[in-house]
Amino acid sequence: MALVNHAKKEINVKLVFFGPRCAGKSTTLQFIYKKLKPDCRSQLKTLQTQGGRMLFFDFMPADLPSIEGYRARFHLYTLTDEPIDSPTWKMVLKGVDGVMFVADSTFEGMEGNLSGIAQLRSFLGENGKEFSSTPLVLQCNKQDLPEVSPAPDIASTLGLEGEPAFATRAASGEGVLQTLSSLVKLVMKDLREKGPGVPPEDAAEVEEGGDAEAEVSPDTDSGVAGEGDELSCRPDEPPVDEAEDFAGAAPAGGEVSVQIAGSIVTEANVVKIPVMVRNADREQLVTVSLAITLEP
Repeated sequence: MALVNHAKKEINVKLVFFGPRCAGKSTTLQFIYKKLKPDCRSQLKTLQTQGGRMLFFDFMPADLPSIEGYRARFHLYTLTDEPIDSPTWKMVLKGVDGVMFVADSTFEGMEGNLSGIAQLRSFLGENGKEFSSTPLVLQCNKQDLPEVSPAPDIASTLGLEGEPAFATRAASGEGVLQTLSSLVKLVMKDLREKGPGVPPEDAAEVEEGGDAEAEVSPDTDSGVAGEGDELSCRPDEPPVDEAEDFAGAAPAGGEVSVQIAGSIVTEANVVKIPVMVRNADREQLVTVSLAITLEP
């Protein structure tokens, strides 16, 4: 279930790009990041993991209608390592709201696709989430290479006949934005059915007297731009820090634990520390940035 920040009236939505190694997950995420206007997205962050790298950032689409007055902020994650028996992948999938399965369309890549979809089912089940009820879009990548299977055939082989399937070329970006738009629409439809829940009494008091935005209708456009367009955003709403989002959405009470989750990076006079924040049964990977100035 998406994390809801009632004070900010934001729904933090987690999208994970999952699939076999070298299928094009990182290339896809990086293309999406480049197509977003800088004032609507956070910095693309890279975290070294046990088997590879984690890439993640968040953004808020422009003109995306709210859900009972709550706006959606999308957090995109992927890993470069193999998904088979990876505890890091299992951690990333915890609390996921939508999955983009990036498949390798080449004939020799089908075995990895089959192993990946089986592992996805397993990880979701271990995290207490039903595969059948999780919004999912199939991205059939590498369609620019020779000897590839068409998207409908790949969907059939993977047992995903009822899911949206798109042929893409992540290297050039062809079809990538359509897949993201499709996943956003599925997730928004799922969130509309669930609603943001009842805010705590103190959050309701803060928002008292505010104007509520219209509820999203099932056929509303996702706000994601079409192929060749630069994605837009809300210029008056700069991205907020992930740690702030998590703290605002965490349930009241309970012990909060913080653990360093990767290598510390120093850029100029800024030190960036990746940490895992846990509160009750929730956890969020965040980056703490410290600006250091040495006085004479």
